[in-house]
Amino acid sequence: ADRLALRRPGGPAEPQPLEPVPFADRAGTVAAFARAILDGRPEPGFPTGADNLHSLAMVEAAVSSAARGGERVRPADLLAAAGIHTVR
Repeated sequence: ADRLALRRPGGPAEPQPLEPVPFADRAGTVAAFARAILDGRPEPGFPTGADNLHSLAMVEAAVSSAARGGERVRPADLLAAAGIHTVR
């Protein structure tokens, strides 16, 4: 079982409560994915496809910026150029 304790300088370790994690490890992730497909909505706390697109756009913007000598490249512009219009 997971445990967490905080220790203030010069003080004793103070155990902290932890919320149970319903979808731990790979089996839990696959179960959450299956439930999202069956229910038609993502499990709370799990990233969505839109979240992942924004992450990829951020990385692509950084790589493109570096390739262009530091020129500003906005992730939203890359998404729009790909025909992806998401609302955050």
